[in-house]
Amino acid sequence: MNSPPNKICFLTTTPLILVGLLKELCLRKEGFLDSQAVRSMWQAHLSGERRWHYPLWCVLMFQAWLGEQRGG
Repeated sequence: MNSPPNKICFLTTTPLILVGLLKELCLRKEGFLDSQAVRSMWQAHLSGERRWHYPLWCVLMFQAWLGEQRGG
């Protein structure tokens, strides 16, 4: 899937994937993204405070791509 899912789909089908790819420790270790900013966006998105599904989808796709580049 190349485009971000709609808000409802994003909230209900991706949390398990995101838990693995958006772990703060992994983000910090890799050093490409601001782990605190990503965590704040994810928490605000889950709480309904703000709709961050587009930027979070970009982070998710980057992390998936990076994992593939590193062999899994």
